[in-house]
Amino acid sequence: MATNQDLTYPDANQLVPGNGSLVAAVEAGAGRPPTVVAGKPSQSLVSLVTAATSLDPSRTCMVGDRLDTDIAFGNKGGFKTLLVLTGVATEDSLATASAEETPTFLVDSLGDLEHWFSVKN
Repeated sequence: MATNQDLTYPDANQLVPGNGSLVAAVEAGAGRPPTVVAGKPSQSLVSLVTAATSLDPSRTCMVGDRLDTDIAFGNKGGFKTLLVLTGVATEDSLATASAEETPTFLVDSLGDLEHWFSVKN
């Protein structure tokens, strides 16, 4: 079982190894991938959240900074998705993103949401 497979995390000035680096090392030693991944983009997490709440995926937006976990999780779960460019993903990475990894919305930073919501009201 793995909690998540994020290969890197953003630090103040660089990317640092994430839990996915450890998972990859164990996978190489074991000769097989984890049977279960509990975190994003696992859809079992969507099932747990929607079963425990009244969350309606069609009225929910997944906000994240990674295409392969956050955005893929949201898209596979039926959410709208918002990519924030303050973490791992860059605007250039969208050029090679799969359909599953393509966000519905894009902002440079969470601070941009203030304008977005004021326009909607």
